[in-house]
Amino acid sequence: FINNGILLNEASANINLSGDLKNNGKILFNNGSLFFTSPAMISGTLSVIKLKLTESLIVKDSLTVLEKINGTGELVNKGILQLGMTKSNFMIDSLSLSFPGNELHFIRNGQQEVPTISHKKAKKIIFSGGGIFILNNSLTCDTIEIKNNSSLEISKQSDISSLFCMDNSKLISSNEFYWDNTNKMIFSKTSTLYINNNQNIEKSIQVGNLNIAPSISLSLNSNDTLYIGKNFSGEGFVNGNPYFEYNGSSRQTIKQRGYNKLIFNNSSSDSSTFYGYNSITDLKVK
Repeated sequence: FINNGILLNEASANINLSGDLKNNGKILFNNGSLFFTSPAMISGTLSVIKLKLTESLIVKDSLTVLEKINGTGELVNKGILQLGMTKSNFMIDSLSLSFPGNELHFIRNGQQEVPTISHKKAKKIIFSGGGIFILNNSLTCDTIEIKNNSSLEISKQSDISSLFCMDNSKLISSNEFYWDNTNKMIFSKTSTLYINNNQNIEKSIQVGNLNIAPSISLSLNSNDTLYIGKNFSGEGFVNGNPYFEYNGSSRQTIKQRGYNKLIFNNSSSDSSTFYGYNSITDLKVK
């Protein structure tokens, strides 16, 4: 089926297709389900409320599913797949994300869990809906990006080559997720990192807000620097005696603790604040 115009489904009827769909125009659903009854491929850009499949369905370009996917087939992503449903409404046998260059976007503005992914492998996953996202399945992934003020908690061991936490978004590290195999971690100066399990990092790192839970430690080397763009809170510990550099662009609270070397490099005209007793061996103000 090739659509070169506008297909308006005002009656919210289910549309059944037994082959490929090429969408060069617009298909508008008030409701209703798009049902593929045989192996097929979607090309072009398509957004639907509900999707059902019984065989393999290949996404070549871009597909958005807002509320529900069900059936007994496999969804194979070779383009951009955007999902807005809760985990309970993701009810298919398999989701394949191994094809080079494909992206999976989670776009729900609410709580959304990552479903089980075929072979536990993905290329790029983007959390962009502004909601609260949970990854509690083991996964090997080239890139994870958190943006648009979204929040992601990772609680299972996952090998993530590159991890980006942008704008005011949040990353929560807990339970079995460790950073040992993460080669690149990029945090904006306004993002927030919550550390709820012991972590070790072998290089300097820039964070925005940093919160370390009670009895939890973040370990760095003594010649590395922990750059803090916003505020440092929590009752946990930083081990290894690294340098600390507060390099924000607005008023910052300097956490009460002992510092081997403290660098204050804040660009704001507003003064920052020390609270309590602080032991500082070497203080530098830039």
